[in-house]
Amino acid sequence: MKRLFIGLLSTLLICAQSLYAQPADVLKKASAQVKKDGGIMVGYTISNGSSSDKGILKMAGRRFHSQMGDLITWFDGKNLWSYVKTNDEVNLTVPTRSELAKINPYYFLDFYKKGYKVSAGKSTERYHEVILTADNAKASLAKIVVRVGKLDYRPQYLKVTTNRNQVLEVTVTSYDKGQKFPDSTFRFDKTKYPKAEIIDLR
Repeated sequence: MKRLFIGLLSTLLICAQSLYAQPADVLKKASAQVKKDGGIMVGYTISNGSSSDKGILKMAGRRFHSQMGDLITWFDGKNLWSYVKTNDEVNLTVPTRSELAKINPYYFLDFYKKGYKVSAGKSTERYHEVILTADNAKASLAKIVVRVGKLDYRPQYLKVTTNRNQVLEVTVTSYDKGQKFPDSTFRFDKTKYPKAEIIDLR
């Protein structure tokens, strides 16, 4: 009976630790898991309430390539190329952290380190929910809700509210790890878009 009681108590403690995991630790583990997975290819849907679209994100470390509707982006770790098919223009910039996060949802995972207050949301048996609230009222990204799977610590959902009360929701629909991408995946190739005008804003 005593062994059974100890076993039940241990199980309850483990469950309690999972249910009440510290929110910053959840994001830390999620960030570590994404890095551990190596090259990843993520399918997602993105919605602003009035319209929605589908996107594909290829990512290796800090570098990524994203395609969503008419917008295609490449980031090589320093430079960001943003190509819009409708006007055949490419903007070349050195982006800020917030600008990168608007394009690549996985950049939110490290926001707990600086500039945001971290608190627990409404977690369920399937996911941890973490809320990031900007310290600065003028920050362009005022509030971010992140849901991370309890079993695999991979992000499942994001809800971003800007300082203008615009809301953007991102739901992960597929996740393939261990992908191998050539370096060219993360850099704009002029030969593939010969007529595109490159606007250097660096």
